[in-house]
Amino acid sequence: MKLKRTAIALGVGVATALGLSLLKVDKAVVIGSTAAVFGTGLFLQKEKINSAEDFLEIGKDLSTEDLLGIGKDLKDRFEKEDSKSAERFFESGISKFLKEDYHGAIDDYTKAIDSNPHLYEVYYNRGSIKKDLKDYLGAISDYNKAIEINPQYTKAYGMRANTKFILKDYSGAILDNTKAIEFDPNNANSLYNRALNKGKLGDHQGAIDDYSKAIDINPNPPYFYYDRGLAKARSGDNFGAISDFSKAIEINPKFAGAYNNRGVLKNDLKDYLGAISDFSKAIEINPKHAGAYCNRGISKNDSGDLKSACEDWKKAAELGDDESAEMLNEYCQ
Repeated sequence: MKLKRTAIALGVGVATALGLSLLKVDKAVVIGSTAAVFGTGLFLQKEKINSAEDFLEIGKDLSTEDLLGIGKDLKDRFEKEDSKSAERFFESGISKFLKEDYHGAIDDYTKAIDSNPHLYEVYYNRGSIKKDLKDYLGAISDYNKAIEINPQYTKAYGMRANTKFILKDYSGAILDNTKAIEFDPNNANSLYNRALNKGKLGDHQGAIDDYSKAIDINPNPPYFYYDRGLAKARSGDNFGAISDFSKAIEINPKFAGAYNNRGVLKNDLKDYLGAISDFSKAIEINPKHAGAYCNRGISKNDSGDLKSACEDWKKAAELGDDESAEMLNEYCQ
């Protein structure tokens, strides 16, 4: 017995779907020194992998190293401009940030700005904390001011782009990413994030081109290949997508999302045993991956093993997957 076929898309706004039976595809993710943003799609499973989504959830866009480095760079200017009070408040803001006193850090950065309104790095830090606190318009305002003071401040363009992404201003984010790339052509993270925004607007080939440029600059991050694989799948290049998911797995053998998505495409190519193997690996890495259980059940059913499929759908339903619960009720009674 075959299940009814329900087409899904690998991304929002995609005109054509892959024609899979409710197969669940893990979402695209990005992590970088400038931000952490990810794409979304229909029937996507939210999964924590290597901290990429953790960065967006927690919002720690500024690392300790970034903050202390900015502070050191400002030392000479503090002395030249006789801005001892601004320096004191700036360093206090860093200290409070490290102690996770974010509102206190904002207060101190504001006092630093009151003492010296020409310190673009302070606007950048304050804007990034506002972004962490989901005050997105306040963050953009601070990034605007940082760029007004220093029109070549690449970090501010990158962070403003990521904030615009959250606000679904994808065209505006592309403009900011492009500006960051103009000042720093070897900025792989800006290329990567611009690719995500292009994908949101349906420009999958443009996204693939940017992912490829990012990989040329830095071939090490597994999520560069992972997200390019998603873009290729959205463009109908299943074999190219499988190749990219395989490269992501080669770099990071614990990448459950890459195993899951490679399994989705293998199932689409009727390689049911290969798909089952990939879903099983995703489950081994993440035993609570409801989507992988659901997907493995579909591949088992497609290969003629309904009994085992029902066991997987039961497990997926226990983990909270509604579609698996529906299939369990309809096909496994």
